[in-house]
Amino acid sequence: MRPLAALDIGAGKFACLIGSPTEAGAIEIAGVGRQSARRGPRGEQHDFEGAVRALSVAIGQAQRMAGVDDPRFALAYAGPDLGCDHVSGAAPLPRGVVEPGDVAAALDAARARSVRPGRTTLHVSAMEYAVDDRRGLLDPRGERGRMLVATLCVVHAPTEAIQATERLCECAGAPLEAIEPAPFLVGLAVLSEEERRDGAVVLDIGESRIGVAAFRNGALTHAETIAGGGARVTADLAARLGTTFGVAERAKHAYGGLGHDQSHDDAVELPLLGADGRLEPGRVLRGLISECVESRVAMLLARIATRLDEIGEGPGPGALGVALAGGASLTPGIRSRAMTALGRPVRMGQPMDFGGLDDSLDGPSFAAAAGLLRKRAETEAQHRTRSPSRLAAAAPILRRGAADAVAWIKENF
Repeated sequence: MRPLAALDIGAGKFACLIGSPTEAGAIEIAGVGRQSARRGPRGEQHDFEGAVRALSVAIGQAQRMAGVDDPRFALAYAGPDLGCDHVSGAAPLPRGVVEPGDVAAALDAARARSVRPGRTTLHVSAMEYAVDDRRGLLDPRGERGRMLVATLCVVHAPTEAIQATERLCECAGAPLEAIEPAPFLVGLAVLSEEERRDGAVVLDIGESRIGVAAFRNGALTHAETIAGGGARVTADLAARLGTTFGVAERAKHAYGGLGHDQSHDDAVELPLLGADGRLEPGRVLRGLISECVESRVAMLLARIATRLDEIGEGPGPGALGVALAGGASLTPGIRSRAMTALGRPVRMGQPMDFGGLDDSLDGPSFAAAAGLLRKRAETEAQHRTRSPSRLAAAAPILRRGAADAVAWIKENF
């Protein structure tokens, strides 16, 4: 089978990973490609033609490194307005015990309620089942009762955005065989099976959007993207300093740490915009940079905390731990600030069991593409063996479109 190239298109970068599973169950990364998005002096977004060129360059880099000419392509979607619904469907139990056909009927009933005009379904998870008043069942087969209810987590995105993304990839020479939701994939890359079973939240903080995913009992229970990210921090810093977006981005990472163990009175050399709009040598107090970054990051984390409250994952005795990923998660000191703002343990989300990424300092920014490689490898292995484990049956089942996902669940019950 041809190798898979996993694509991740963000506001600030175009990434491509080519990899394959090893006998030990890890994913060996054979090729890595990355191209930064071109921006204007104030952080303006790239145009379509520029995006095509940048994606083509990233793909070419990965192909040359991997020695692969014609891979298959799949995309981790982290675009605007990704969201999810919980839908339930019921089926009577004519024999008084749950059989595979009853599970299929309940899944069909739930799926029929998940269709939304103008939205494309990217992922379906079997969250739980209930038989009469017994809720929270992961595998209902053999349970006795009168009625079976299946509850699904259905992740969807605007059809218009999906079509635009497909067109972009086709123009870059990368026709897609699958589009899958990035927040879920990040969880597959940076969380252990134990964390997904016990419960965890993933925050994929990118340039212009934040991916949020929550897991319980091994299943995805929530996924969405919300506005916000590192680009807003950089744009505000550029305006405050009177420089370009690119200079501010470099200054943010070099001098914008959120810790208090640095001298804020030191002046650093930094190009600034002159009266004619050109960059010229300048000096800026380090404290000014840190102050601007600190205030914007605080606002960003407050927005995330509010959203977690709204989806029922706020702080408290049962609050889920958080893993941070995405390029903006590399901002020095953000982990400690997140622990305070979110009121729970927070760790950095480094991709696990990916040869070539595990120890990379930039690993969190490749988490979505890495998770896509893992998911597709697992899906293809299940297709070959047709011997699903309990985890595979109860955990998220990912395919191109919900119909295939529901079909897989029905086949394996």
